[in-house]
Amino acid sequence: MTTTPVGEPTEVGARLAEILSRYGPGDVVTGSITEAVPHIKASVRRIEGLLVT
Repeated sequence: MTTTPVGEPTEVGARLAEILSRYGPGDVVTGSITEAVPHIKASVRRIEGLLVT
């Protein structure tokens, strides 16, 4: 969630926006990602916190 589809670094919010724009409204992926956003962001924060330590 912190890299683009081609492997470049990105912020989680930008990555989520890219996924949502690629699939568009009504797609099952869009619905799943939208529902999971808080969990995805929390997971990224936890992992980034562990990497700093």
